[in-house]
Amino acid sequence: MALNFSACDLGAPHASRQVVKLVDLEVNVFGLDEIKGSKLPIVAIVVHHPFAGKARDVAPFASGLLAGISSLAATSRRQRTHDAIIVTLDARNHGDRRTNKEALRFGIDRKRDLTEMATLVSGGMHDFDLIRSFLPAFLFPGSERDVTDWAVCGISMGGHVTWRLLRHDKVQIAVNIVTVPSEGLGGWLMSRHGKKDAPEGDVIATLPAPVCEFYKSTAPVGTYSDKKILSLHAEKDAMLPASAGAAYFPGIQAQAARGDIEQWIQPRAKHKCTPQMTRRAAEWYWRWCLSSDVAKL
Repeated sequence: MALNFSACDLGAPHASRQVVKLVDLEVNVFGLDEIKGSKLPIVAIVVHHPFAGKARDVAPFASGLLAGISSLAATSRRQRTHDAIIVTLDARNHGDRRTNKEALRFGIDRKRDLTEMATLVSGGMHDFDLIRSFLPAFLFPGSERDVTDWAVCGISMGGHVTWRLLRHDKVQIAVNIVTVPSEGLGGWLMSRHGKKDAPEGDVIATLPAPVCEFYKSTAPVGTYSDKKILSLHAEKDAMLPASAGAAYFPGIQAQAARGDIEQWIQPRAKHKCTPQMTRRAAEWYWRWCLSSDVAKL
């Protein structure tokens, strides 16, 4: 079942939206009208949606995120340094890109589940690379504005993409919502088949080499040392609880300076993105990539 994001607009009007086609990849860009006339550099925040969802589902979240950022710009003691736009897209075989109705039917064939998720996540990473490389040329063909920085947000399944992107230098700032670090993904998929199935390691080891490597590979120590990561969870989440990543998150957090990688669990919430999470995401981006401390006189 797709997640409901309707309350994540924070009661704000819908942000402006422009549809851009990177040849055959359609993306939605929110917030362009709101920054007309500004000469600040731009941070593009790419939002990856949940399983069984689509890009248009997260439109309220995009509007709420921009509204939260605008509110902080108006009330914060920090100085705005960058404008923000939000980019959304359909994941592989989701939304308008859905062409294979037999794929992504999790819980039937464990080996296929693992192979398809690895393919889906890798495809999301490739899509991000394409957007990062060429979207600015479509938006500003005359180089009228500079998109200088990129951040990501992943919700549920979308978080599997963003956690994996964080292993690379191309992404420094992320908000991951109701999801699990990459190191715990294989175990989570296996748990959906129940305890009667073979242990996770027995299954993954029998997969073709590229798929096995996808799950077995780990990020080298120090990978997260310069990252700014906010991991948001729901206390009553039965799908992807914070406990699913409990064996890995402390080691990730320990690599960075205090306060650079944080976790927050919303009391009583179930598997969903909430207005409170939207506000915290806005605060995170405002703090780390859209503003700076005002110099004291």
